[in-house]
Amino acid sequence: MSLTADESPIQNLELLECELGRMASHYIELENPTNTELFVDFRNSNPTNFEIKPDKVILPPYETVKV
Repeated sequence: MSLTADESPIQNLELLECELGRMASHYIELENPTNTELFVDFRNSNPTNFEIKPDKVILPPYETVKV
């Protein structure tokens, strides 16, 4: 058996603006089209100014999760 996977398209988010001392958020939907539970690996290139929540993302089989 031979499988081929295509890279997912880049999701551009709208400009994130916020008053000084406040917080703003973006949410994205992640889809798992497989029958296997997936653990999402991510990185933050600017942890001083941005935070990714939750710390761990698990996608159940055939589910879509908003994070």
